[in-house]
Amino acid sequence: MKHALISLLLVFAATHACAQVDPVRQQVTFRPVTTQTDEDGDINRLFITYVTPDGMENALVCEMPWPVSPDMFIGGTIEEVDLNFDGNLDLMVFLAYTDGTGHNPVYEPYIWDVKTHSFISIPDSPNFVSPFVMPEEKCIVIREITENIADYYKYVWKDGKLVNTDKWQDDLNELGKE
Repeated sequence: MKHALISLLLVFAATHACAQVDPVRQQVTFRPVTTQTDEDGDINRLFITYVTPDGMENALVCEMPWPVSPDMFIGGTIEEVDLNFDGNLDLMVFLAYTDGTGHNPVYEPYIWDVKTHSFISIPDSPNFVSPFVMPEEKCIVIREITENIADYYKYVWKDGKLVNTDKWQDDLNELGKE
């Protein structure tokens, strides 16, 4: 009887843990990313279209940080990652690099809203520059490099928002000189 009770509790715990994952989100599919150009022919918006299991098409409009020439455009990729650590895959859309060195890639984040079965912008989100999602610590670290300094910002989820909990710097000239 004791083993049956333990097994029942384990099944309940596993089922309860899986209950957070939205079955609608698991069946979302994406169309190819499309772009919009301005009067100069530079890309200024990305359109991310996704389809829910009921056949509804939804579009996310991502504003570029600045217009990018189509022959220099390397953004528009989608990374599916759990940004708010609720078990559902969210989105980070790569927009562009903020400089010519390949540093500071800018992303636009969206979280999956279980109530509306749609992706929504993160309320009051920080600039998503070089984000590192750390699921084991349930935090996101954002890194921005300016000249020879890397600024790091640690964010955690609190009351449905990303809250900055820590900041530190590294002098990139001093790394590895130990």
